[in-house]
Amino acid sequence: MIGYGMATATYPAYRSPASARAQILANGRAIVESATQDLGTGTYTIMTQIAADSLQMPVEQIDFRLGDSSFPEGPISGGSASSASVGPAVRAACLEVKKKLIRLAIADADSPLHGQSEDSLTAENGRLSLQSDASKGRKLRRNPGASKTDQR
Repeated sequence: MIGYGMATATYPAYRSPASARAQILANGRAIVESATQDLGTGTYTIMTQIAADSLQMPVEQIDFRLGDSSFPEGPISGGSASSASVGPAVRAACLEVKKKLIRLAIADADSPLHGQSEDSLTAENGRLSLQSDASKGRKLRRNPGASKTDQR
């Protein structure tokens, strides 16, 4: 006898407006902030993992901060909306700051990546490098004069 079974389930993933700010310090650490909260459901962990994945940095180099009303707006916790709302904002802010760092590396005459095209670079393990030659690269870090970025 052969039996077949199938199961399905859905759960609404409500989303609310959310914002995040990402910055990379001169020492290579990243700070990501949102005025959301963690009720013990793992928001710190999830957002740290999303930031690390987006920046291609080790999670140990990410500091996710939340719960301060001076941070970019975050949603209330309810209806499983926090991760679905804040996660995309964290990802967008991190991708934007990474793009800015790539542009700085390309523009810097002292950089081994000077003059390269954006699409010829890759980020991995906290480092920017050429896709065709990983030995040519530099640490993913902010120049001391560079600004932080907000992303809604």
